[in-house]
Amino acid sequence: MSKTRITTDKLYYGFPIFLLGYKDALCGYNFTTISSSYSLGDMLVVGIYKFGKALGQIKNAGCFTINVPDCNLMKEIEIGGSFSARINLP
Repeated sequence: MSKTRITTDKLYYGFPIFLLGYKDALCGYNFTTISSSYSLGDMLVVGIYKFGKALGQIKNAGCFTINVPDCNLMKEIEIGGSFSARINLP
């Protein structure tokens, strides 16, 4: 097996990555990446940072979406996993 060097700000290994979409009071709609999940019966349980912007917005709106992306959305996954409301986007 040969080694492959990759360049990324975040590395998601062996976990499905979800795009969690939510209504955002400032932007209208927004998304973040989620990689902490498991299924329990007919439910999908996801881990969301309790002090993060997404959870606050979801509590306000009362709804969110889960999207399971394929490899064609790797650029969006990288953006969603690297930027937050706490920093200025380029």
